Amino acid sequence: MDINAMAPGAIRSAAGGRIANWMMRSRSVKAVFTQFMQPVGRQGQPEEVAEAAVWLCSDLASYVTGHTMLIDG
Repeated sequence: MDINAMAPGAIRSAAGGRIANWMMRSRSVKAVFTQFMQPVGRQGQPEEVAEAAVWLCSDLASYVTGHTMLIDG
């Protein structure tokens, strides 16, 4: 049995949307978040986490075991 884990970072979602929207109203907070906390300069999308999950469940990842996959931009 393969056991892997996924560790998503800041992902846009309905649950986190209100907090993210509140935080992102301030230009300075948005600049700090995107510049220093997210190397790719944006929040992740739920589809990006789903694509990683599909890959981990596919035969393409058959040799990946005991891995925590960071999905954190």
